[in-house]
Amino acid sequence: MTRILLSVRHQDAGREAGRIASNLRGLPEVTSVTVLSAEAEASISDDGILICVIGPNWHDALEDEADPVRRQLAEALSSEASLYIAFAGGADLPSERLLPDELSGLKTKPQFHMTRASFAADRDRIFDAIFGEGRARAEVTSDIGPEWSRFGRGLLGGLLGGALLAVLAISVRLLAGLSVVDLLWGSKALAALVMIAFPALGVWLSLWLSDRR
Repeated sequence: MTRILLSVRHQDAGREAGRIASNLRGLPEVTSVTVLSAEAEASISDDGILICVIGPNWHDALEDEADPVRRQLAEALSSEASLYIAFAGGADLPSERLLPDELSGLKTKPQFHMTRASFAADRDRIFDAIFGEGRARAEVTSDIGPEWSRFGRGLLGGLLGGALLAVLAISVRLLAGLSVVDLLWGSKALAALVMIAFPALGVWLSLWLSDRR
């Protein structure tokens, strides 16, 4: 059974690391998956696995010897742990001038480039390298990222809210004693407006709240 750590700067590639972690948790070989925070000190065992997720601004703090991400990787490189590198957002390893000597070993580790459009295929290549050819394709099926999950919840909530408000509005108009023509025409227009506005509001509110967590 395998314990996997992911090293990432959350402002840089946190979303990609989260998607990798959620897919790893679907594998029976994996006992635990931990996405390290930028402030965390890692305890990496010799039989452990560390996936370093690198975004475009990953190297910004590497000059600081106390940088936790730098220390996480230095510890992994000095141990017998397996280390894999996943690039996100078009990133690549910084030049030798920007890469500290203690991290020069990163250049020899397996490297994989990931994009949103080809996430499933990119994920499979990483998992095949870790667990063996074909296993990831057979056992990991979910490609839905957290942004799509939030979108779906917002859309469903908006539709339900719009439907309830439309029913309430029609009930009020019935109680007001409007004619059948006025009731049907006014209710249709109101219901159409509500059913369009509420899903959009629900999606926006769901995404806005999740981005502020």
